[in-house]
This record gives sequence, structure tokens and C-alpha cells, in this order.
Amino acid sequence: FIPVVFSGCSSSPAVEPGSVVSPPGTTTTVIMVRHAERAKEPGDSALTPEGRQRAQALVSAIGAKEITAIYSPNRGRNQETVQPLATQLGVTITLIPEARLSNTRRFADEFVQEVLSKHAGGVVVWVGNKSPVGIWGGNLKEIYRRLGGTGDPPARYDDLFIITVPDKGDVRVEKTTYG
Repeated sequence: FIPVVFSGCSSSPAVEPGSVVSPPGTTTTVIMVRHAERAKEPGDSALTPEGRQRAQALVSAIGAKEITAIYSPNRGRNQETVQPLATQLGVTITLIPEARLSNTRRFADEFVQEVLSKHAGGVVVWVGNKSPVGIWGGNLKEIYRRLGGTGDPPARYDDLFIITVPDKGDVRVEKTTYG
């Protein structure tokens, strides 16, 4: 596969949590998952055998949802989680460099703005991280909040949240599991 690296920086205003709408005449869907179970020791894979099975299960869970884009931090465990899905669908993974994630709040604002402008009416997958500290800074939580999610963001390896952002009305969140 040939990854696309998302490297631009935006100086656009912050997205107010819960105030997002899809462009007129569209409904945009964001599917959020945490990366699959990660290997503790370096090796051939950044995922455990269970994690690799979960990555395959993701294909079964959402492969029929007409996905138009897949985004992932440029991190082995995240990429390996969505690679089977990307391969099955023929969709290139858009990789987010570590430097873009260093300010998680700014990244979440920019990500939501990009999804709603570049992928309006589409179905976008984000495979993120839950860590509350460090460079990965809980990107699942920040993006989930920007999209209008309430309660806990996806945090378990099997969490699968489908967030529907209409052009009018309230954002809908379907919380389910897979694998």
C-alpha cells in the first residue's frame, strides 16, 4: 500500500464541541475505533495475535459501509488495525504524522474540519489512541467531543462508534462493539 501523509497545518478557528453540522444536503459519518490489541515486545507485528484477528474482524464489521476515507496516526498498531480494511476496500490510508498529534486539541479541530469539508456526505474511519498523556494525547476523546459525542469515547479494543453528522439536527452516536 502507499500511504498518504497528511501534513498541512491549519490556522482556522476551533470547532466548538457539539456544534458540528455536515455541509448542506449531506450527512457525513465518522466511524471511530481504538487500535487493536498491541504487542508488548517489538516483533514482526505491532499487534498481538488477538489484535490481528480483531483487525480482520473490522473488515466484517464495517466493510460494507461504503467507506470513502481511512485516517490513522503514523503508528504501527494503528495502521495494522485498519490495513486489512484498506486493502479489502482499495482505500489508501491517510497517515497523520506524530508532530500533528502533539497538540491533540488543535489536531481534533483540524481533523473534524477536514472530514466535513473534504469528505462531506462520505464515511470516514478514524483509528485512534486513548492515552491521556504524551504525544498521542487521547485523540479519540478529543475527536469524539468535537463531533458532539457525550459520555465516554471509544476506549476498549472492541469499541466501535458510528457518529452520524447531518446537515440539520442532532448528531447521532451508535455505540457498538466488534470482533
